[in-house]
Amino acid sequence: MAKMSLFSVMVCITMTMHLSPAHAAEPVRTQSKQPAGLAAVTKDRIQMLREYATHNGYSNRYGMFADMRLNSGQKRFYVVDLQNNKLVTKALVTHGHCKENKEEVRFSNVAESNCSSEGKYSIGKSYYGIFGLAYKLHGLDETNSNAYARHIVLHAHECVYDQTWPTEICESEGCPTVSPKVLQNLKKLIESEAKPILMWVYKSSN
Repeated sequence: MAKMSLFSVMVCITMTMHLSPAHAAEPVRTQSKQPAGLAAVTKDRIQMLREYATHNGYSNRYGMFADMRLNSGQKRFYVVDLQNNKLVTKALVTHGHCKENKEEVRFSNVAESNCSSEGKYSIGKSYYGIFGLAYKLHGLDETNSNAYARHIVLHAHECVYDQTWPTEICESEGCPTVSPKVLQNLKKLIESEAKPILMWVYKSSN
C-alpha cells in the first residue's frame, strides 16, 4: 500500500476539466507550431542550465525544460542531454489554473494561488501520495522559492495524454503534471543520476 503523509495529502490536486464548461468546450488556438528537436530549447538556455548545474553541484548530464508559452495540448516539456545537446524526449505537461478562467499561463510564487511558478527547480526525493509516485521540487529562484512549502511536486495524472491534443488539456493547482507513462520514463532517468536533476519552467519570448 502506498505510504500516505501530510505532505502527500496536501499536494496539489490536478483538475480533470477546465474551470468552466464554456472554457472547456471552446478549442484553444495554437499559439505557434510545435518546434522540432532542439529548436524547442535554445542552446543558450541549455548552456545556462548546464553551467548552473556544474557550479552548484547538480547533475549536468540531463536537464528538463517546460516552455509555458505553448498551449498545454502541445508537447512543451523537454528532457535534454546537456552534454551532447540532444533531445531525449518531449511530452505534454500541465500548468496551474490560478483560480482563473483564462487561457494564458500566469506565474505566481504566492501560497494558495494555484499558479505555476517560473524558475529553476531541483528534483528532490520521491514518495507515494494520492497520485502515486511523485517527486518533491525545490525552487532555486526568487520566483519559485515557495515551491516546496506550496507542495508543488512533479507527478502524473491520467488526464495528461501521451499524444498531442487539439485543445488545452487539464490544469493543475501549480504542479507540473505529466502522463503516467512519461513519469515512469522520467523515474528511470532521475534515479540513474547520483546528483539531483534540474528542471526549468519558463515562457519563451517567441
